[in-house]
Amino acid sequence: MKVCVTGAAGFIGSTLTLRLPERRDPVIGIDNHNDDYVPALKEARLVRQADHPNCTPIRMDMADRSDMALQKFVQAITQGETIQVFNHRRDFTYVDDVVDGVIRIMDRPAPPNQNWSSNAPDPGTSKAPRRAYNIGNNRSINLMDYIGALEKAMGKKAKKECLPMQLGDVPDTWANVDDFVAPFDYKSNASVEKGVTNFAAWFKNYYKV
Repeated sequence: MKVCVTGAAGFIGSTLTLRLPERRDPVIGIDNHNDDYVPALKEARLVRQADHPNCTPIRMDMADRSDMALQKFVQAITQGETIQVFNHRRDFTYVDDVVDGVIRIMDRPAPPNQNWSSNAPDPGTSKAPRRAYNIGNNRSINLMDYIGALEKAMGKKAKKECLPMQLGDVPDTWANVDDFVAPFDYKSNASVEKGVTNFAAWFKNYYKV
């Protein structure tokens, strides 16, 4: 199956782009390589993709993608900068668990919903072979506990500034994966502690800190 991955230089996209060729799925990876975080890191991911015979990276501006809290938090801790904390609980998902979910969906394309009606539309399905799924950890984590796990993994305390919620934000997020779990036998396996520890180890090795 030939696959097009958008955001191929991003955190999840780059992981998926390198995982698919292992299954002999040719990949076209598209990304605009903007500077929303560390352009050199995106370029390094591009080099890895270009070295793979079944991967074709393309630089193209389709839309701005930004904000990876983990990267920003770790950079702030390392550089002694202040982390602005706006909210209380979030559902964090390990990148390998997300990629595993995406691949499971790819291997079982959604059938059309023959009962779909424009009079009472179901936004998750369609008369076309399409369906929307939540992929997540299905557990809401206190943001301060998340930052605490980062502090432990990095061996350094974070400077924190607790602020009121931003306009349009919500106090808690939680991925309801009920429609996804049973049909695809899916379960998010990695704990927040494991994900944070693995990322911190990679960060220290990559940036030599």
